[in-house]
Amino acid sequence: MIAILMTLALICAQTTDDPLKESPLSVSVASSLLVEQAAIGDTAEVLIIALFGDNPALWLFDTLEPPFTTGLDFIGTKTQTITRSRGNYSYGETRVRLLFTPNRTGELTISPWKWRLLHLVPGDTAKIDTFVADLPGFALTGLPRKEKITTKYLPFFLTFIGIAMFIAFGIFIRIFAKKVMLKPKEKPPLTAEEKALDKISKLSPQRLQAEELLDKLAHVLRSYISEKFGIDALGMSSEEILSALSNIGFAGHRFVALQQVLKYCDDVRFAKKYPESQELWDIIEQGRIFIKG
Repeated sequence: MIAILMTLALICAQTTDDPLKESPLSVSVASSLLVEQAAIGDTAEVLIIALFGDNPALWLFDTLEPPFTTGLDFIGTKTQTITRSRGNYSYGETRVRLLFTPNRTGELTISPWKWRLLHLVPGDTAKIDTFVADLPGFALTGLPRKEKITTKYLPFFLTFIGIAMFIAFGIFIRIFAKKVMLKPKEKPPLTAEEKALDKISKLSPQRLQAEELLDKLAHVLRSYISEKFGIDALGMSSEEILSALSNIGFAGHRFVALQQVLKYCDDVRFAKKYPESQELWDIIEQGRIFIKG
């Protein structure tokens, strides 16, 4: 971005003789500051363009000393000359770049300065005309030094990242494995036989009264029949349960064991039979036989 562009008027020869009367020679100069602000360590450029009305080879720079600056260091000059021809007539331009770098922040200045050129006048005798251009000053802003990302520490940084990722991955695997190990395995649902046998194993004449024990045993067996065979045994009498099982072909020693349990429970409940402790253990065992065969 060109911040400032100032084109100077035609520069007249400062000689006692007027060469323009003898030869239509001319030079015009334009200058511009290419940036409005630059960071410490960066480059700010002033571009000077001299347009020559004749062959640029006939023009010499008497001096290219840089202007006085505030907050800027001069770091060099770049010059490029371009010559064009039209028939026997030559003309062209010279581009001069003055390079500066800020040495502090804040307001920076390039003071106005003079630029002097020498023109070799063709003729029988050597003659030099002097041209002086008054160049303007410029102002720009100095910015703090840019933080440069170097690759010096890049391998260490990448190594650190790699180690951190490896550790994080290891922690993740450990936590995941720990959760998997601690997660209780889902047990398959208990079968009707397993549920009934588990309940029967908790029945004991030492802990329960005879009538309570037999009521619980009968309820376990009726619930098992309902779940296993689809018979509504909880709402049926003993004779109805046995008849329903017989109708679906249930027979054998398991049928006999169930028959003994139901009859014993009915005798205690309705006939007021007084059960002995050993009898209760025997009837519990008959219940197990009916369940598991």
